[in-house]
Amino acid sequence: MKEIFRDKSRDELAQNLNSLGIRADLAERGRTEEKVENSWYQRSLGIIDVPEGLVRWINILKKDGSKNSPPRWWVILCIPDERPLSNHKAVDIKTIRKKSLQVDRRFKPTNQDWATIQKIADYILSSARVY
Repeated sequence: MKEIFRDKSRDELAQNLNSLGIRADLAERGRTEEKVENSWYQRSLGIIDVPEGLVRWINILKKDGSKNSPPRWWVILCIPDERPLSNHKAVDIKTIRKKSLQVDRRFKPTNQDWATIQKIADYILSSARVY
C-alpha cells in the first residue's frame, strides 16, 4: 500500500537517464548524501548514483504541496573534486545558495541538457580553488 503513494520522481529520473544511455542506479535509502541541502521543510526522495561522468550522484528533494501551493522538487547534482587539499588548512564544508532556479515540475533532462550539465561541471572542476 505504501508503494502506491510513494513519490516516484527519483525512479523516473533514473529511468530517463538510462533511456538516454547514461547509467543511473538507485542507491539504498539512508545514505549520508541525502542530507545535502535538505532542510526542515523538504525531504529527500533518495540518491541516484551515476558511475560515469563528472556528476557522480543526484539527490532529489521534495516539498509536499499544500492547499495554497503546489509540490516542489529540487535536484542536487554532486560534482566531486578529487584535487588534494593542502595539509595545513582545516576544511569546513557547507553549501551556500547563490542562485536558485526552482520549478514546480519534475526534472527530465535531454541528451543536450546532460551534455550542458557535464560542460558546466568541467568548468567548475577546472576553475582555481579558493582557500
